[in-house]
Formats: sequence, structure tokens, C-alpha cells
Amino acid sequence: LYTVRVGFLDNITTTPTDGLYFQYDSTSANWQAVAIDNGVATATDTGVPWVLSTWFRFNVEVNADATSVVYKNNGTTVHTETGANIPNTASRNVGVGAFVIKTAGSTDIDLLFGYVGLEYNFTTSR
Repeated sequence: LYTVRVGFLDNITTTPTDGLYFQYDSTSANWQAVAIDNGVATATDTGVPWVLSTWFRFNVEVNADATSVVYKNNGTTVHTETGANIPNTASRNVGVGAFVIKTAGSTDIDLLFGYVGLEYNFTTSR
């Protein structure tokens, strides 16, 4: 059994307290879009199946005031989150991350990346 998380996270060793990320749990069929604020999470099935040996291009796009998050796979929107579980206060810090947590079994799990990018579009001149 294992869980994969990719996106904005505050923790890469246990379940994040704050974050906006894609998650795959080996007990489910599809990736989920997760928004978690101060430990309270909303997880939505994206309809995107886990397929071994497949490259995924995930995007997590947060609007300027952090009231809306668009989750994309290969350029297609798979979920838009506008709920209360978007971390949007100064004390809710996250960074870009990806990891696998294995909870049972002894076989290897590899998570390979072609690239990781972060883009910030300012809404006012600097």
C-alpha cells in the first residue's frame, strides 16, 4: 500500500496539514485533487486513472486571492476547488513537493520526474 502526492505541500513525511495537490492512494482507481487547510481536507476524484509507466503533466493553478484552485492533467481541467479548505492566510505556508509514502509491502516504488516548475504571475506591478 502506498500514497503519492504531487503539488503544493507543507510536509513530505506524513499527511500535510496544508496543501493543494494531486494524490493517488493505491487502494483507489483514480487520482484525487486535494485541498487541505489546517488539517481539514477536501479530496475530489478527478476521473484520471493511475496507469503504470505513464507520464502525467499536473498543474495546480491558484488565483491571486487564493479563493479558487484549478487542477489540470495534461492541460485539461479535472477539478476546480472554491471551498473553504484552500490555505490562504499568511501562517499557512506550503512549498512545491512530491513524494511516495509506502505503508505496507516490500516491493520498490519509483516516482520519476521529467521536470518540476513553479510560475508566479503578479497581479500588480512590482
